[in-house]
Amino acid sequence: MLIGVVFWFFLIRPENKRRQEHEKLLAGLKKGDAVVTESGILGKIVSISNAIAVLEVADKVKISVLRSKIAGLQSAEAVTKEMESQDSSGKKDAAEKSTDKDKKDEKAKSA
Repeated sequence: MLIGVVFWFFLIRPENKRRQEHEKLLAGLKKGDAVVTESGILGKIVSISNAIAVLEVADKVKISVLRSKIAGLQSAEAVTKEMESQDSSGKKDAAEKSTDKDKKDEKAKSA
């Protein structure tokens, strides 16, 4: 009997509490919330229904995820900052690739 009480107190009760908190979080989600999914994707909610949430993960990039797979809220500033840094690094990568291509083209013309 004592083992059953200890098992319930240390294993079952905390899990039920976490599940209730997660359900409360999911019920309170709204458009514009900055969230992180269980797989670690950061984004802002663009639209949300009973089962699906559409997240903007970068400028003009939207993905659909199951509402139940949203792990938690993030600060809107952190998500915006991360999206901007990814956008700027993508532009740098594209500029570097075009510079490398130009150099190869110049070598080919001179040969």
